[in-house]
Amino acid sequence: MELLNAQCGEVVQLCGRDNDAMVVLAMAEGHDHSTIIGAGWRVRLFCSLHCRNGM
Repeated sequence: MELLNAQCGEVVQLCGRDNDAMVVLAMAEGHDHSTIIGAGWRVRLFCSLHCRNGM
């Protein structure tokens, strides 16, 4: 993650799925970005009309 972060300068997150939620397991912050979701956060998964396959 750190190598990818250093190469692209973007936020890199490692996430896992826990039932109907995405859990941020680890994160490398970007250079010029503010952090909105950090490690340990849970975000409910959802599917829109344009993404019929779900997650």
